[in-house]
Amino acid sequence: VIAVIGAKGGVGSSFVTVNLAAEMAPVHRVCAVDLDFSMGDLASMLDLQTTNSIQDLLGNLTRLDERMLTGSVAVHPSGLHVIAQPLELLENEFLRGEDVLKVLSTAADGYQYLFVDCGGRIDEATRTASTVADLILLVCSPDVPSVKNAWRRLHLLDRQGVDLNRVRLVVNRWGKNPPLNEHDIESNLGIPVAATIANDPNRCQHAVNVGALLREVDKRCAASSDISNLVSLITDGVKRVEPHSSNRPLSWLFG
Repeated sequence: VIAVIGAKGGVGSSFVTVNLAAEMAPVHRVCAVDLDFSMGDLASMLDLQTTNSIQDLLGNLTRLDERMLTGSVAVHPSGLHVIAQPLELLENEFLRGEDVLKVLSTAADGYQYLFVDCGGRIDEATRTASTVADLILLVCSPDVPSVKNAWRRLHLLDRQGVDLNRVRLVVNRWGKNPPLNEHDIESNLGIPVAATIANDPNRCQHAVNVGALLREVDKRCAASSDISNLVSLITDGVKRVEPHSSNRPLSWLFG
């Protein structure tokens, strides 16, 4: 189970989720779950027409099994299965973590890899996902507001009892001269940058607008190659950068 968490809204967690999951789908049995109950958009990013959603699964927990779940997913041509959000916005004030856990557990039993897009929200669903995930991809961009919120996310995960050794920091929209460089980010967060994704707003936005994978738009672009390289973080357990010896997460930026 891989939880993809955005340091804040708009850093590209959903984009990373669908494109990374689709990279693995031709070889493995992979499912992506949209846990953003306010503005989930995994289905639209893949131009999928859905008839069932996670809301249907949550409403039938007593009958939920692998067969029912498989009949509720949307299937992308890449082979990726998606548990989408409903088209209409629904109120979920009474959403319980144990109900979300039931859906995730059932899905995890039926797939080799389960990607959970938590977006930038902090609610019972995302807290549950981060607690049970085998790996957490924390996505941020190389700017002060995003890195500051990544710092806050890490502290929240720590308070929830999450082992931070399960967190991999992915810096999206990485350019030649980013506002914060790799050393700035690592020294403030206290964890290494596991991977960066090249900044390519034109191709990425075009992919989103037409409901296509980035590799379908341009498989040779730097961002597409960077996302493909993320697979090794999951399947091989590699770390691009060794952890720093210092465990202090505070320095000049926030401390």
